[in-house]
Amino acid sequence: VYDLSFDPPLEIFQRIIEQQKPGEDWTLSIFDQQGVNFARVPNPQGTVGREASPSLFAVMFSAKEGQARTTSLEGVPLLTAFVHSDLNGWISAAGIAEKTLVAPAVRSFLLTAAIGIAMLGIGLAFAVRMATTIARGEALHNLLIDEINHRVKNTLATVQSLATQTFRDGTDPASRAKFGARLVSLGRAHDVLSAKKWEGA
Repeated sequence: VYDLSFDPPLEIFQRIIEQQKPGEDWTLSIFDQQGVNFARVPNPQGTVGREASPSLFAVMFSAKEGQARTTSLEGVPLLTAFVHSDLNGWISAAGIAEKTLVAPAVRSFLLTAAIGIAMLGIGLAFAVRMATTIARGEALHNLLIDEINHRVKNTLATVQSLATQTFRDGTDPASRAKFGARLVSLGRAHDVLSAKKWEGA
């Protein structure tokens, strides 16, 4: 019966993890079957030989592999995935800081909100301008109607005065001709006033 053993130095596993060149936001660890860390990035000096953080330790033995929200030994919130090795029962875990994944989404949300608010402001300004223009047009329309009514009444009063002066002596044909001529003159006077926009003629 032979009993073979292999006792590599822990530095080999530390080098393997460091060769993966993880970013500053990543935490990589290898744990033994009891959940004790024997290779880790970052801060291997302060974490090798310690158990996994309580939040990871609570879930890493619940399944052969999985993912969970955890907190690193340094207190950084992580999104962590772990897997158990079929060969030796060791556990590999990789976690990335939540802020790294959330920051782009927050940035996109803020950018979208800023653009939406700007577009809303432009839309409101355009709507206010249009409403002001329509209201001003409505006011001018009402003013024009009032002015026309006033001038029509003045014209009718003038026609009534012409008729009274013309037919004072009776309704002979000459009077009718005078009346017709006066109405034509009144129409021409209106044409001149309209051409001068009623400012004077």
